[in-house]
Amino acid sequence: MQSVETSGKKRDRTFDIARGLGMILIIMGHTFTNGAFKPYAFTTGAVIHAVSLMAFAANLPIFFVVSGYFYREKRLPDVIKGGINTLLVPYVAANAIWLVINLAFNFTNLKTGLLSILFGFGSVGMTIHNTFVPPIGALWFLIALFLATIIFQIVMKNQDLAP
Repeated sequence: MQSVETSGKKRDRTFDIARGLGMILIIMGHTFTNGAFKPYAFTTGAVIHAVSLMAFAANLPIFFVVSGYFYREKRLPDVIKGGINTLLVPYVAANAIWLVINLAFNFTNLKTGLLSILFGFGSVGMTIHNTFVPPIGALWFLIALFLATIIFQIVMKNQDLAP
C-alpha cells in the first residue's frame, strides 16, 4: 500500500486508486451503453458491450466497499443528519435545477417531474399508475448511498444480536 503525508497524517493511496478505478469504470459503462444496458449504435461489437457490462457490474461495489472500509460507529440520528446534509440536500438541489430546466423547455410537467425526483430512477423510466416517470440520471446514487448508509449502520449496531 502506498501512503502519502497530508497535514501530518498518513493517507493510504490505495483507496484513492480504487475510487479512481471506479470512476473510470462508470465512464466506460456509460460511454458504451445507453441507460438500458443496450449498446449504442456505434458500439455494436460484442466485446465492447461485454466490457461495458462488466464495468457496470464492478463500479458500484467498489464505491460501497471503500465507503464501508471507512465506517466508524456513530449514533443513528447523527448518520441520518449527516446523510441529509451531504447526500439529500445536494440531491434535492440538483433535482430542483433539473425540474426547472425540464419545465422551462416543456420536457415534463410538474407532476411527472416531482414523481421522477421522488422515485429517483437512474436510467430507465417506469410507468406508475398510468403515468410515465422519466429517469433522473446519475443522481439516483445519492439516494442509494443514503439508504445504504442507514441500513449498514443498523446492521452494524445489531450484529451482536445475530445467532
